[in-house]
Amino acid sequence: MGEQLQLTLTAQATARRRSAGERRFEAYHRAHPEVLDHILQVARELNRRGFTRVGMGLIFERLRWLHAVASGGDSFKLNNNYRAYYARVVMALEPALQGFFRLRDQEVEYEPDLVALGLRTEAA
Repeated sequence: MGEQLQLTLTAQATARRRSAGERRFEAYHRAHPEVLDHILQVARELNRRGFTRVGMGLIFERLRWLHAVASGGDSFKLNNNYRAYYARVVMALEPALQGFFRLRDQEVEYEPDLVALGLRTEAA
């Protein structure tokens, strides 16, 4: 296979179109960046306390509980469909949390674009 053809195929694979779920997650994250901050805070605390592997569901439910107690019962809008995306973003963002979340296989693996999500700069 020629070098140019290989480069073209690699670029096409890298630049694959985002699924509708990925686009919705990324839009939600841009609208609510504080959610990731809260997730990171809880994940770091669990890690400090010796947990080596958890499910994102644990953190989502913890955040819902904390919000309910603080707000007197207002519902906290966290779409469970975003759990897998947040788990992958956290592990891509924090080397200390690599492998921290239990993940299921995805038909097409989500690879977070930390620059597009506003979490890294091009130079980083």
